[in-house]
Amino acid sequence: MNKFIAFFVMSLMTFISYGADNKLYIDQTGDTLSATIVQDGGGNTIGTSVTDFTLKGDTMTFNVDQTGSTNTLTGVVAGDDSDTVIAVTGSSNDIALNVCTSSTTAGAGNCEDVDTNITLDGSSNDLTVDVGLVTDAGGLNLAIDVTGSTNTIDMDLDSGSDGLTNSSVDLDITGSTNTVTLDQTGTLTSNVFKLNHTGGTSGFTITQTGGTNNNVLDLTTTGDGHTVTVTQQ
Repeated sequence: MNKFIAFFVMSLMTFISYGADNKLYIDQTGDTLSATIVQDGGGNTIGTSVTDFTLKGDTMTFNVDQTGSTNTLTGVVAGDDSDTVIAVTGSSNDIALNVCTSSTTAGAGNCEDVDTNITLDGSSNDLTVDVGLVTDAGGLNLAIDVTGSTNTIDMDLDSGSDGLTNSSVDLDITGSTNTVTLDQTGTLTSNVFKLNHTGGTSGFTITQTGGTNNNVLDLTTTGDGHTVTVTQQ
């Protein structure tokens, strides 16, 4: 069963689908959006064709719950005070979330005080999070919780440039053979990355760049065979 659904200029959305190969495309402009999406089954899609998952506006709340394997989520969120919660259960899923990046056609300069929470429960998942356009994401709070093995997490975060706000990331991983890459940039701000990992044979590449060297890395790992590379500037 296939479903193709597009939403335009709405303030409240609720979408629930069961079964395989559901497709959801969203193009939303406006403040105070509240959206809840539930997809249960394999091969479901949110976004693309090409990136028809775009939310533009301030004070938005966006919740996604995907259960199953080989699901995809690709899209852009642009606006101040947004609250995004993504929960994915299953394996071989692909999640790419962009917040106020260069691909945002409107609102590219607005992503202050963004709260994003992502939970992955499964193996062989790919997660990419790209936040900010040229030191643009002041007050970012990003929390990621991963349970499973052979997952790939790639984060590119540009925080604020006003000297008052920071970029805070909290990543918890339980599982082996996971790969984590973080590029955290801020001008005159404090870049904070807390990584708590349990499992073996994982790789971590961490780069933190700040104008006054206000970088904080809190790394706790339990397990054998890790490869860790840290650059702070």
